[in-house]
Formats: sequence, C-alpha cells, structure tokens
Amino acid sequence: MKNKALAALIPAYDKDGMNTTVAIYEDMSAENLRVSIRTAISRLFQEKLADEKGYRKWAKTIAKKKTGLALMIKDTKLVGIRCREVRSKGDGSMIYLNRDLIYDTEDGYIHIRGLTRIPVLAKKRTIRDRIKDCDRISKAYDEKMQG
Repeated sequence: MKNKALAALIPAYDKDGMNTTVAIYEDMSAENLRVSIRTAISRLFQEKLADEKGYRKWAKTIAKKKTGLALMIKDTKLVGIRCREVRSKGDGSMIYLNRDLIYDTEDGYIHIRGLTRIPVLAKKRTIRDRIKDCDRISKAYDEKMQG
C-alpha cells in the first residue's frame, strides 16, 4: 500500500472472478492490491508495526462484540460495513471506510467526503451503530496510547 492517507478498502472481484481489494486514498487515487480484504488488513497492521491479534482481542472488550470491529491503526480509523453478499467461504463482504471522511448516512448508503455516496448492505441504524463503536474504540485507543 502506498504511503498516503487511506479513504477506503473495498473488497472486489477482478476480471477473472478472483477475490481482490481496492485501496482508495484521500487524494482519490486507487490501487488494486491483488489480495483479499483480510490479507490487505493484515498487511496494513504489519506496515504500521501494529499487533493485529492484540488489537482485536482488546477491541472486542471495548465494543462488546466479536464481528465488524472498527480498525484503529496508528492515526487511521476504519469503520467496517457489510457491502456485498459472499459468493464463497473466505470472500470478504466488509468495506472499510475512513471514519474521518464519513459525513452522512442513509439506508443502504454512506456519504464520504470526496467519494460521493457508497452503497452498503446495511440500514441507517446499523451504520450509525458501527460508527459509534468506532468512536468508542477510538476514544479508548487514544486514552490507552496517552496513558
């Protein structure tokens, strides 16, 4: 991944039907990472020298849930929202959006500064809950890093 501010990680299928991830950056450039969303997230943690397993274990206690956790990787806050049906086991169905760029939500859509509106498979309430979880984890993360 490039050394740019991340706007979104989007799971996709390439022209051959293979699972891939597209990284969209705040300057609106894009990069096909040619790996699954799961691998892309693991690599993001590695690049930022962060402990993914330790983070997930800690974040589960803050959010009080096991799935759909927001990702805090150094200064990047990513909210995970389901965006597609899964074709087969192991396919990623979550899009990860930079929390700082989300400015509005509606049933089935999230509005992102610079990217217009992005379709998702979630109602407005679910989206708001995911954003609140992200904010709660972010606050606890900041306190943990300062303390």
